[in-house]
Amino acid sequence: MYTVSPKDIEKFHPRMLSVHVPGVASFQDIRTIEGEVHPTFQTAARARGLLEDDTEWSAVMTEAALSQPALSLRKVFCILIAFSSVSDPCRLWLDHRDSMI
Repeated sequence: MYTVSPKDIEKFHPRMLSVHVPGVASFQDIRTIEGEVHPTFQTAARARGLLEDDTEWSAVMTEAALSQPALSLRKVFCILIAFSSVSDPCRLWLDHRDSMI
């Protein structure tokens, strides 16, 4: 099986699920957990516990918001995206965007 970069989420999460979920017959099967069909492969992987959550990164952003101006906070966000294992960058941004304005 080929390796896939975690940054390529359109390929990484389906591959991750296919390795951990035996006997799937369709893309919908692989996104179904306990009878619930998840809208994306990423949310299905998170529901199966295959992805870490962004609690640590959210704490970093909150701490930075308390002590740094908005420009610095945006830089911290970019550094996290580029060099850390942020699993849901959009959610991290939405949770902290008011601090970055």
